[in-house]
Amino acid sequence: MRAPSPFTYAVNFLPRPPIIFGLLQRIAKISEREMWANYNMGVGFAVIVTANDVERVMKAATKQGYAALVLGYVKKGPKQVVIRSKGITFTEDSMSIR
Repeated sequence: MRAPSPFTYAVNFLPRPPIIFGLLQRIAKISEREMWANYNMGVGFAVIVTANDVERVMKAATKQGYAALVLGYVKKGPKQVVIRSKGITFTEDSMSIR
């Protein structure tokens, strides 16, 4: 959401969140939407590359000891993040750096 141009970030795959996030969500009674908005549920650092560079970047990450995953894709469109499996969409006006 930090890019100045309008893009849609489509998240098609999510890794299992670390257990601590489920515990925090239950104890603090935080909605799943807010957990994704505030904590990213442990997804971590995102690198956005062209489709042609995915394999090369994945190999480089693995070589450096990182567990890299392909979570989705970016396309021109409304400025938003769509987490399909959760039915969650963060539009430009609902998402800011928290």
